Amino acid sequence: MPIIRSKRQAGETIEEFYANEDVGMAFVMTGKVMLKLIKFINDNITETKLSVFSSHYKMCIQAKDSERLEEFITINASPFLENYHFHYKLPIEKSPWKDAWVSGTAQGVEEGLIFLIKSMIGTEKWKGNKELEKLAKKYNIYNKD
Repeated sequence: MPIIRSKRQAGETIEEFYANEDVGMAFVMTGKVMLKLIKFINDNITETKLSVFSSHYKMCIQAKDSERLEEFITINASPFLENYHFHYKLPIEKSPWKDAWVSGTAQGVEEGLIFLIKSMIGTEKWKGNKELEKLAKKYNIYNKD
């Protein structure tokens, strides 16, 4: 299981958070869609640890559990369309201006995994990660540099 809940939200796992049914119906449905993606990520990324925290029902992924909240990938699930909205901050060396972010919407869990891989590569926080390189090759994702 690569997805590990951040220490600052260690009271429950990310799966328990999204499985909570004591929230409004829209959040319950969003949680179910997010759980599908989490399972697919955990089934396909098996060695690389991803530190996650939740914020306003978005899942935020970091390379390391850190208090620096500006270095993460966010994923927001759309419960009715079953798609996933990704956002990540570009490294300053590749950014056309300070604090530039990349955004996109993945249709389904497989494309969600591909977007996650692209986001991990794009942030440059997982440089040299062999599992990520193998997955990028499997899904025909290449860093353009």
